[in-house]
Amino acid sequence: MDRRYEPKVFIEVDKSYNCGVYQIRNKVNGNVYIGSSKHLRKRCKDHFCHLKNKKHDNPHLQRAYNKYGEDNLVFEVIEFCSPEERFEIEQYWIDYFIGENCYNINPMASKPPDCTGKKFIFSEEHRKNLSTSIKKRFENPKLREKFRLDRIGKYLGAEHPNSKPVVCLETGKVYAAQAEASRETGVERRAISNCCTHQYKTSNGLHWLFKEEYDQLSPEEIEEFLFTENRSKQVVHLETRTKYLKVIDAATDTGVDRSNIIDCCEGIMNEAKGTHWAYYHDYKDMTEEDIQEKLSKHTITQRRCMCMETGQVFNSLAEAEKVMGLPNGKVVEVCRGRRKTTGGYHFQYISNH
Repeated sequence: MDRRYEPKVFIEVDKSYNCGVYQIRNKVNGNVYIGSSKHLRKRCKDHFCHLKNKKHDNPHLQRAYNKYGEDNLVFEVIEFCSPEERFEIEQYWIDYFIGENCYNINPMASKPPDCTGKKFIFSEEHRKNLSTSIKKRFENPKLREKFRLDRIGKYLGAEHPNSKPVVCLETGKVYAAQAEASRETGVERRAISNCCTHQYKTSNGLHWLFKEEYDQLSPEEIEEFLFTENRSKQVVHLETRTKYLKVIDAATDTGVDRSNIIDCCEGIMNEAKGTHWAYYHDYKDMTEEDIQEKLSKHTITQRRCMCMETGQVFNSLAEAEKVMGLPNGKVVEVCRGRRKTTGGYHFQYISNH
């Protein structure tokens, strides 16, 4: 089958066609690289991107690019075709150009090359010779000891020239290196590093700083750092002024339910089991008068409510649920604004007086 060789520069052809056989032609010596693609525009960009970064799989084309420059290599379309016949047509043009003027390594169009500029497939005999040669090197005791000393301790841990001591803020313990801290605490070394460089706030609930930065902080600044650089919400027990990094820690220490502590902090409840609570960021802005005012408030165990549709008044939320045949806990959600209705009824709190 005879074909006319009339290559066109890709940027000048009809963009509605995107599958075909192309060539990368050297304008200086006329050498060509033949290929095919279902996406010619993308293939053109990929070729020149790899060539520019000196990572192209074809060493002949890469050397031509390095020697003559990008301006002397042009991407041209030889022939447009359907995806099903592109390998057949590509093979025709490879056979047409193969020889001294062709950059292609593999003479077959549908198979990748066995050899590139970066990887060579060794024969089985060559592999055995390499293995024997390496094993013989380790038969020498002095050389084996040298390799061992080079690997162990020389560039690890505190002896590494770039190693920096780190401090765990929760325990105040100083570690000579991040690797040592990682082994003792179980926190990943990379996570400790990210905490020290302020990319992470905490890791496994622990705060970390480089010792040189830690030494410049006062005890008050360290405490402030612990409470501000934390993902979880910190709470304060107003009776004792005790600060907790996590709500769960406060619940465990005081025996108050975790959800009740949160309700106190959000103003839904005044107290929980006789204790008053506030989020740390709210506590910082509170004056002593504000704290005393909050401590003086007590939760009313039973609150009256009224059904807006019937006008009926109930002495407690539980009574309203029982009389109206409503699910437990839904009336309180309506009264607090968390739900609009329950069972099709609206409710609201009314004064106990």
